[in-house]
Amino acid sequence: MRTQPFYWSFTFAVVGLLCYGPLLWAQAEKQAATKKCEPAAAQIRTALNKKVTVDFETPSLSDAIAHLRAKTKLSFTLDTPLLNNLGLNDEGNNPPQGGPTFRLKGTNVPVRVVLRKMLEPYNLGFAIVGDSVFISTDEQAAYRQFTQRVNVDAQGVALAKVLQQLADETGVNVLIDQRVEKRAERAVTAQFADVPIDSAVRLVAEVVSLKAMQVDNVLLITTPDHAAKIRREELEDRSITPNGAGSGGTSNRAVVAPAGVVGPARPGVAPSPPAVAPPVLAPFGPRVGAPSSSLTRLKK
Repeated sequence: MRTQPFYWSFTFAVVGLLCYGPLLWAQAEKQAATKKCEPAAAQIRTALNKKVTVDFETPSLSDAIAHLRAKTKLSFTLDTPLLNNLGLNDEGNNPPQGGPTFRLKGTNVPVRVVLRKMLEPYNLGFAIVGDSVFISTDEQAAYRQFTQRVNVDAQGVALAKVLQQLADETGVNVLIDQRVEKRAERAVTAQFADVPIDSAVRLVAEVVSLKAMQVDNVLLITTPDHAAKIRREELEDRSITPNGAGSGGTSNRAVVAPAGVVGPARPGVAPSPPAVAPPVLAPFGPRVGAPSSSLTRLKK
C-alpha cells in the first residue's frame, strides 16, 4: 500500500512525458531553427542588449576589445586606418605612456552601454555592419551602416514587414510614425538589388506615398507634410544659433536630413578624416558625413 503514491506519481510522469515530450522537443527545435535563420545583424542587436558585469582597464584599445569579445562572443571590427591616424590603435604594440586609458566597467548593464561609455570619451562610436560591430568615429560608423547594400524582392508584401526585414538584415533603426500605421500596412511590390539601405527604405516608402527621413541614426517613416515640418523646424533652429548652419540647432537637436543624404557631424565634435572615400553620389543626393549612432532600435 505504501508504494501506491510512488506508483501513481511515476505513472503520471511517464504519461506526461509521452504526451508532451514530442511537443516540447518540436518547440525546442523550432526555436533553434528560428535563431539559426535570424539575420546576423538581428542576433548582434540581441547580444548587445544582454547584460554583463565587467571591470577591465587597459591603455590598449585592442586589449579592451579582446576582453569584451571574450566576455560576449561578439565579433568586433576596428577601423584600423582611421584609428591609427588618431593614435588610438596600438596594433599589438606596447601603447605609449601617457596615452588614453580604455575602461570597461558595468554591473549588470547592457553590453552596448559598456561599449558606449568606453568609446565616448575619445569621440568614437560603433554600429552594426554586416556580421560584426564596427568601431570608428560616430560619423564613420553611421556612414558605414547606412550605406550597406541590400536586396529587396517584395511581391504584395506590407510595407511595415518589408521595413522590418531590412532593419533586421542591417541593424539600421527604422521608426514608423503612428500617423501612418494604417498606410504602412499597404502592400508594396518592389524588386531591386545592391542598393544602399537608406535609399531602399526611401524607395519602398514612396510606393505608398510616404517619406523616409533620417533623424540622427534613425530612418523615420512619416507623411510628406510632417517630414517637411520637421525639416523646417530644424532649419529655423539652425538659423538662430550663434554657430550657424551645421551646429545642430539651438539645443543640439538631432541631425535631420532626407533619407539618402547623411547629415553633418555631431555638434561639438570635429569630424575625423574618413577611412573610406565619401562623399558618393546616391539616387537622392550626396552623402556628406554621418550622424552619431545609438543602435537602439526604436519601436512604435
